[in-house]
Amino acid sequence: MLRSWFWLALHFAATPAVAAGLPEMPSPSTSLTVEACDKPGSGLSFNQKNALTSRDFTKCCFGAFNVLVTGTSDYPDAYVLTACVTVAELLDQNKDGVADDPAVVAKLSFLEAGGSAPVLQGAPTQAQEREGDALGEDGFAYGFSLQAWHCADGGCGHEAARKIITEEAFHMITQYGYSQVYPAQMGMDDFTSSIACREMAAAECVYWMHPENTCPNPGSHSQPPLVGTCNDAGCDCVEWYHQVILILTGQEPGWRSDSIPRSPGGLRATLSSEFLEMVADPAYHQLQAPLTYTYLLSNGTACPANCKPASRRRLDARRLLFASMPKPCPDGCEPM
Repeated sequence: MLRSWFWLALHFAATPAVAAGLPEMPSPSTSLTVEACDKPGSGLSFNQKNALTSRDFTKCCFGAFNVLVTGTSDYPDAYVLTACVTVAELLDQNKDGVADDPAVVAKLSFLEAGGSAPVLQGAPTQAQEREGDALGEDGFAYGFSLQAWHCADGGCGHEAARKIITEEAFHMITQYGYSQVYPAQMGMDDFTSSIACREMAAAECVYWMHPENTCPNPGSHSQPPLVGTCNDAGCDCVEWYHQVILILTGQEPGWRSDSIPRSPGGLRATLSSEFLEMVADPAYHQLQAPLTYTYLLSNGTACPANCKPASRRRLDARRLLFASMPKPCPDGCEPM
């Protein structure tokens, strides 16, 4: 889905590399795990398992809500987990182990949506991810390429790779989740039907321009679609929405349009009250703070940032030791 990473090598320095030249990614703090895609009892259908493994997508993170992230056999576990944690945080912002919006999860979960669910797929090379693209016609609705291969062989470092992964996860959740459940607010089919895409259309060529499109008179408003290769709402509006939401929360997106305001306050001043009220409305569960890239759950309950899931032996000992003392961490968790 993402089409605008050609400039990354100009902006990011190389870091230590792993598989096929990918920069070494710190593994996120999470209780989620990487498992075999053909694991019995996962809930994937026979056809889905075959579609994955026949293309060498053998690593799976089944996620907090059965939203699938998969990687090839040579894709580092830390990359799979980074994508899986990003999905979990976007769908469970308070990290209580309960999805913020079950209706959105129902559109994304392979258990609930079956073959209509999308999948995030990653590999060390572009050629391998092109194989993964075909998952969208074989077992899944769409195979969202994680595209971190742009950072291979010194193209960029792990922080840039994480931003790329974040963008792709965000796009998938927006397009196959929120836009489907709330079309009047976040539909991405055209430039007039939703609050989000009307807002993007109003910013076109003034506060927004995708680098693959051309504004006839930059700085003056032009009604989309523009001339270019990212001119439909499913690209132009989707790319804009990702950047706007992240900038409003204070999180740096992976790339920025040359036209978009740089600061949350500067961007907010260009947006309508209708759009800002929609984004802030808790009914729509839009991201309100930067991602932390941690997702720790114990017995279905999230551990706070200063705690981690406790092992059973430590948990039993801790209950005896601290039975009558204030608890530094909730039950099921222990200090980091």
